[in-house]
Amino acid sequence: DEARAIADYDAALRLKPDSPDALMDRANAYANTGRPQDALEVYRQGLRRHPKNPGYLSNIAVILANQGEPERALAEAEKAISLDDRFTSAFINAGFFLQTLGRLGEAAQRFERALSLEPDNAAVRDALQAIKHRLAVESR
Repeated sequence: DEARAIADYDAALRLKPDSPDALMDRANAYANTGRPQDALEVYRQGLRRHPKNPGYLSNIAVILANQGEPERALAEAEKAISLDDRFTSAFINAGFFLQTLGRLGEAAQRFERALSLEPDNAAVRDALQAIKHRLAVESR
């Protein structure tokens, strides 16, 4: 269960306080148990300790989007992309945030980049196809 997982991650962090994996896993456990503020705090702690890890920014972005803040979420996803332009999750997240904001052309670009990194990602391919269809209908 998630409470046990959080306790295990806490124990791991006591042994290795700077472990990026243990920090990420602990934050993910908080996010998965409906504790987004705790998750944000741990993601930000991880980011302070490991500022070049785009995963923390990407996960912060998802929580912000889930809290109804797509603009802030997009900014975090873009920061993740600037840290690692091969971090597929950040491109996928940015695509969905842009789509939410109605910026479909930009969303399509982000999804195309994600597909160039993960050509077999069916969810991204479907999202891109839906956007291209919508843009075609709107241009008529």
